[in-house]
Amino acid sequence: MMRLWLSVMLLAPLLVACSSDSYTTGDGRYSYMSADFAEGHCATAGTIDRVLTDEGATLQLAPVLAAKWAAVPDSAYRLLLYYDCQEGAATVRPRQAVQVPVLAPLYTLRPDTLRTDPLTLESAWVSTSGRYLNLRLALKTGTQDGVMGRQTIGVRCDTTATATGHRYTYTLIHSQNDVPQYYTATAFASIPLTDNGPHDEVLLRVNTYQGQTERQFRPGAPLSALACQKCEDA
Repeated sequence: MMRLWLSVMLLAPLLVACSSDSYTTGDGRYSYMSADFAEGHCATAGTIDRVLTDEGATLQLAPVLAAKWAAVPDSAYRLLLYYDCQEGAATVRPRQAVQVPVLAPLYTLRPDTLRTDPLTLESAWVSTSGRYLNLRLALKTGTQDGVMGRQTIGVRCDTTATATGHRYTYTLIHSQNDVPQYYTATAFASIPLTDNGPHDEVLLRVNTYQGQTERQFRPGAPLSALACQKCEDA
């Protein structure tokens, strides 16, 4: 049996970088900084007070993190958190959080109308918890008449039965929307895998500038198998 789904959202190009102009040893500015994909808990509108990382660690933030996009109290938001952590400390100090779009598949009757404009798949991996398939993408973007264009990205899912479970084939949907392709911006997205069973397979299909590429994962498999597979496109 096959099911067709679609999730479409506007994804603004996201530039994420962290660097130090000079290298220092010891207790330098970046000595204790870490970065993790996580689910953040919205305590009050506009704030995140704790996160659950993809590695399964609960981190209490002090001070709480200001995040305008976290608008609904007592809700969870997907994010990439940069923070300082010292061994033995009860809390961590947040530096920055970037909201990560969650591409939850939705039903569509017209998959033939969906665009798969090329982009670059820099890496793809299943979180240690098995809850998400994380994507690092490179989008060609630019401004036109001084306005930064916005592109559409989403995912379609075809589900087929296998001898031991199901195979979920996720096809990345992307519309360039006539945005100029002057330079490259990095963007992150996550596909939820919460409905997957221990014997299910995941196949990711992406139309890149070098043609269609496929990556296979088994979220329920040991980490030494395909669960943490990464990929690099030239």
